[in-house]
Amino acid sequence: MKKFIALILSLLMCVSLLTGIAACDNNPPKDSSSASQSTQQSESSKESSSESASSEDSTTSSEDSTVSSEDSTTSSEDSTVSSESSDDPAPEPEPEAEIVGAKDCSSAFGAETSTMLTLDGDGLITFLFTNHNSGSGSNWENFIIYCTNGVKAGEPGYVEDMIIRADNFAWRGEFNNNSQNNPDLIALSCDWNWDNYVSMMNGAAVCVLINREGSEISMKAEILAADGTYALYTATYTSIVEGTFGVYLTTEHAWLEIELKSVTSVDIPEPEPEPTVVGATDFSTPFFGARTDMLTVNVGEMATFAFVNHSDKAANWHNFLAVITNNKVLGDEGYSEHMVVRPDRFAWNASGNSADNPDLIAFTGEWNWDTFLDEMDGAMVAVAVVRTETQVSVVMSVYPANATETTEAIIYSATFAVAATEEVGVFLTVENAYLDVYMMEVMPIESMPE
Repeated sequence: MKKFIALILSLLMCVSLLTGIAACDNNPPKDSSSASQSTQQSESSKESSSESASSEDSTTSSEDSTVSSEDSTTSSEDSTVSSESSDDPAPEPEPEAEIVGAKDCSSAFGAETSTMLTLDGDGLITFLFTNHNSGSGSNWENFIIYCTNGVKAGEPGYVEDMIIRADNFAWRGEFNNNSQNNPDLIALSCDWNWDNYVSMMNGAAVCVLINREGSEISMKAEILAADGTYALYTATYTSIVEGTFGVYLTTEHAWLEIELKSVTSVDIPEPEPEPTVVGATDFSTPFFGARTDMLTVNVGEMATFAFVNHSDKAANWHNFLAVITNNKVLGDEGYSEHMVVRPDRFAWNASGNSADNPDLIAFTGEWNWDTFLDEMDGAMVAVAVVRTETQVSVVMSVYPANATETTEAIIYSATFAVAATEEVGVFLTVENAYLDVYMMEVMPIESMPE
């Protein structure tokens, strides 16, 4: 069980930070999907809180040659952090992104490379970055993923496991040994529109996750365009590398701002810890009848919960709830709610609820409502509450109870405005449900999982 939770947490961190990179103004972004919300509401008005209820492949290719890359040192722009004199201590500077490629998009294929991340066994490698292209170039002029034996191209001992381009194309060794000429080399899939692919990729926030399990390598790239368009790109292949496995990024006539890089081993030591149980295991706990401890979330921090959700499956809302408050719990003097977010695409605060006021909160992600109840009972869930200067994002990563080894986690998020001067705290509660909570933690947004 903890192996799955570790994978979910890494995925969750990516999506949480992705939300932060995509954030712009004081107002949360509008949901770009047109899918409907869950229409079921609680049977009666509840006093929580105070008020509310409850491919085509790309046919073009890079230069026809064996790809190599000269050693290069990835450079970042020099930046100087300054602050006005005051009695207050100067704020901590934001961590500098790793820049790969010239910002005028002049860098040739493989001319600049990112830091190499390596695994000696099974695990997950994560890159979170913003992709920039010229806006009018070729499909392949975007990010490129090198999977190797932990050695970069052009260095002694280099073994090329796979090169995966951003445009649904890959090769190993000789360029002619590619995914178009050899369909058995790698399984690729993507769901974008090729007509606007280049413009979609310019300024897009990208979360790349590469999972190694034995000789099987799977890549998942979640892409959020500047206009809110979402795309998913996946690849699966059999590795020829034994021992150390490494991944790094490069470009061709494009450049990257890498915000996060992490390596997560899934070899978690035994024994498993006993979870903290929230709610009665006979599903008798009423709305807001049990809760976790409160976690305080400051600007630039992320509160994370990892747990198994159990439901009586009598209604969509009989599950966990994420309660974001002014750092007080229900019953405290001065208690107020920034937002209460349910997993069934419903939220509320003192201003009303998301069904009556669609502008209250911006949702992303969709459920299959025909299977939602069965998927949520016994689901492994990671919830992150990510706070920036202007907003809070609640990101849920759900591994359904009926999942198989190939099932992808379901990602669901809700974003709303909160001023930097406000106090923010979060706890989980339940309604006719209970939780096995394995982890509760607050960490800086820029931190990397060990």
